[in-house]
Amino acid sequence: MVIDEKMDYAYRNIGDAYIRLRKYKDAIESLEKVLELSKPEDVIYEAIGYCYEKMKNYAQARFYYRKASHLNPEVGYLAYKMAFTYYKEEKYEQCIKQLDIALKLKRNKAEYNILMGECKMQLGFTRRHSILY
Repeated sequence: MVIDEKMDYAYRNIGDAYIRLRKYKDAIESLEKVLELSKPEDVIYEAIGYCYEKMKNYAQARFYYRKASHLNPEVGYLAYKMAFTYYKEEKYEQCIKQLDIALKLKRNKAEYNILMGECKMQLGFTRRHSILY
């Protein structure tokens, strides 16, 4: 960065280091600089979303996860990450909608199915409703 302040990889590495140090605001700042200097990448948007999730700013986390999923729509775990933020906010219906998307891409993913079950339990569904997977 000292040699070339337009080197996006330096900011990417700094952002990664800040994430490891749990300095999420600083990480976001560095990762946004990466977006300014290079073309958008899903991993950068996902990392920014992760930082916002750790700071419990779930709406902003979903915003960046959604941006990442637009760049890479075949990745079901981004829908899962969005679902998990809804779960943390106790917005179970929205969580289920996101999990449906994730499960279309990875039907047998255990974490997705467990979270779906948790949401449906929170909403009062039982086996008699035959909606459980």
